[in-house]
Formats: sequence, structure tokens, C-alpha cells
Amino acid sequence: MSDQDERVAEFLRAQAEVTSPAYAALPSTAEFASGKHRHLYKGEEPTDWIEFSTVPADAKERKHWFAEGSMGHPAKANIEMMRSIWRHVGTTFGHDAGKGTYEGQVLMDFFGGTGTSMMATLEGYKVILCELEPTYINLIKESMKKISSLAGWDISANVLLLEGDNRITIPTARREAFLKWGRPDIHHIMGSPPYAAVLSVSKPKAESTKHLAGSYSESIQVYSDHARSIGKLSKFQYNHEMTKVYKACHDALVPGGTMTTIMKDFMRQGERQYLSKWFEKVCTEDAIGWKDGTPHFMSLQWHKRHSPGTGYLKLHESRGNEVVLDEDIVIFGKAY
Repeated sequence: MSDQDERVAEFLRAQAEVTSPAYAALPSTAEFASGKHRHLYKGEEPTDWIEFSTVPADAKERKHWFAEGSMGHPAKANIEMMRSIWRHVGTTFGHDAGKGTYEGQVLMDFFGGTGTSMMATLEGYKVILCELEPTYINLIKESMKKISSLAGWDISANVLLLEGDNRITIPTARREAFLKWGRPDIHHIMGSPPYAAVLSVSKPKAESTKHLAGSYSESIQVYSDHARSIGKLSKFQYNHEMTKVYKACHDALVPGGTMTTIMKDFMRQGERQYLSKWFEKVCTEDAIGWKDGTPHFMSLQWHKRHSPGTGYLKLHESRGNEVVLDEDIVIFGKAY
């Protein structure tokens, strides 16, 4: 048994000791992104990366379900990847394993973007979205109507949209969930945080690279337009404020809940900046992770996604810069 499997088994044993039937012990049989793993070479070493659907396939599904304009988000999540995550955590660490539904579980996307996670409502989840930018808030509302029309039922009853700075809205999420659904439980949190000033592109540069990255060059201005956008901060300020966000996520989760973050390292002056390693350190060793010597977040699983073709990469490759071709999908569990 690998170290990762042992951590998962330990976490599930802890769930078995909780008396609430919502956290009954579950067999760890669900393989994340089953059938999508492939061995790619990174240098001389083969690496087990996950290959989700190609960008055109993802674009086709997104255009079908989401409002016009959602394709313009520069860092939108791959729908199939997000679906694989909520199915995996809902089955492996949830309370309805193997029944084909996640009814009763609440999923919060702490950087809602265009609202990709709303698709989880079609599989039984209640979904909370946190979003700051007015442009994307409006897109979420439009997409909610479109998904409802295509699905044949109003998903808005199962969606809670928290508008504003998530450093303020996440601490209110349990209360708002109780007011809307009669229960304050949040079982799973997932999302992709912004980068610290990495995605900043000047308007002249955006115009000059438009032919390389399409709508990415224009939408980058909207992505971090709000004065309170964490993505505008320096690395030091970003680390400080994101620590607040992760602490708020920890406090919002039920014991035994999970937090999954999709994070991509980047290159700076020829050196790889390991964002996920910093993330793990913050959540398991620093102010969030340790209290009286007890880890409150456990690092459960770490997966690699092959992510070669975004507008961000095209922009940086066009300047002759090295780029990172993989993303980290890191799953943490809130200890009891």
C-alpha cells in the first residue's frame, strides 16, 4: 500500500468512528479519473499524468450548457476534470458511495468563475459558488437559467451564489446554506485559486498577442478587474491573504469534509515556482494545519493533470519563456 493509500485509509477509519450516519466508513475503491491516466515523460522519468478531454471537446460541452461569454474566462476549469473531482470525493469521502447520486451533499466552489461547478446539481449536489467579479456573476446567473432550461427543471433551488470577496463570504457560507436549505453542512470544497500577479497582462501586450491567445488576451482584464481581486496582489500579500481563504475553508467544512485545489506551477526567471508545495505547507503545517500538535487538514491525494494548451501558456511561449505543462489536483481532508 502506498503512502497515499495509507493516508486515505486512515482518514476513512476516522470517519468510521463518527456516529453520524452521514460519515459512515466507505471502501476506498473509487479510482480518480479512471481510464484517463497515461504515462508521459518529464525529462527522463515517466510520470503518471491524467489526460482529460481535449480543449475542443470541452468547448463543445461548455457552449451547449453555458451562457455565451463563458468561453472568454482565461482560467476556466475543464468540465470533465471538475466532474471527475466531485464524483471522486463524493463517492470516496462522501456518504452515498456507489448509489449514483450525491443527494444530500453540499459542494462549494470558492472561486466560482463562470460557474462550472453548477453542473454538479444535475447529479444531486447542492452547490455554493463564491465569485467577486460582476461580469462572471452575471454569466453565472445567465448560465443557471440556460442549464435549467436544458435540464427541464430549475436548478436555482440547489445553487447558492455568494457575491463578493470570498474572504468575507466564505465565513458566512454555513449560515447562508442553513437559511436556504435548512442545514449548515458543507461537505466538499473545490476550485482553482488565482495566481499572484502572474496573469497580469498590459493592454498593449494583450492587443499584440491577441492572435496567439484569442479571447484570452481580452478577458484577462476582466479576470482581475475588481479592486479586491487577490490575483492583483504581490506574492507576499497573496500568500498572506490566501492563507486567510484556506483557513475560512477549513472552518466552513464539516469534520471529514474535503478540500480539492487545482493549481498550476509557473516559471519565473527560469525557475519553477511550486505553488502546490506552498499550498500543502500552509494547510498541513502552518496556522491552519496545526493546533495543539494535531493536524486539522490531512493531505490525502495528489494527482497530476496534463495541461498543455491554455491561452496563458501560449502568451508566455510566444515570449520564448519556459512553461509548465502539468497541473496539480490536491485533495485534503478536514480531520476530526
